[in-house]
Amino acid sequence: MVKLGIGGQLGAGKSELAKILQELFSTDGDRATIINADEIAWQLYTSNSPVYKKILKTFGERVLDTQHQIDRKKLAQIVFASRMQLRKLNQIVHPVLIKELNQRLNKSPGEIKILDAALLFMWNKKIPLDIRILVRAPDEQKISRMAQKGFLGEEIKNRLRLQMSEDKMEELADFVITNDSSYEVFKERAQRLYQILRTYLKDKLS
Repeated sequence: MVKLGIGGQLGAGKSELAKILQELFSTDGDRATIINADEIAWQLYTSNSPVYKKILKTFGERVLDTQHQIDRKKLAQIVFASRMQLRKLNQIVHPVLIKELNQRLNKSPGEIKILDAALLFMWNKKIPLDIRILVRAPDEQKISRMAQKGFLGEEIKNRLRLQMSEDKMEELADFVITNDSSYEVFKERAQRLYQILRTYLKDKLS
């Protein structure tokens, strides 16, 4: 079993790298599955789940939409405005999420697992992996990419401000790839990284 982790700040290009690597592994005949930590986290927020109840108790009904579901934007406005509020949310969600991610990473031993997680380096050894990859990008490009997804400028800056710095992430990373140009250039870099990974993981892939 091979378990790769891809981390980095919002808008750096983690998901793009995960998709490129999945495609390259598949082309070479290896089955690769992407595990998206953000998507799984939101699955934990369903009505009446333990996480839902704790969030409601901590932040109140102001985080609910008209259908009494947790509204991502309302919750984000609260937690990304204050490090203390973000810490409260993390204390609720992270233990459950980390447990779920580890379970999924250990399923289907014949597959290559690619974990796409913004908080990968914050969790560090709580999620055992063979390789941790950091995707770096200039702040202006991260802001531009997030703006294209509908995030507001101040909201993006608040989120980036509360995330671990790229320099600290790099200290924990096995490999670093920079996404500071076009998609085509990034894909070429990803292909070179992939060849290095295949050599590095030769024994596990054989």
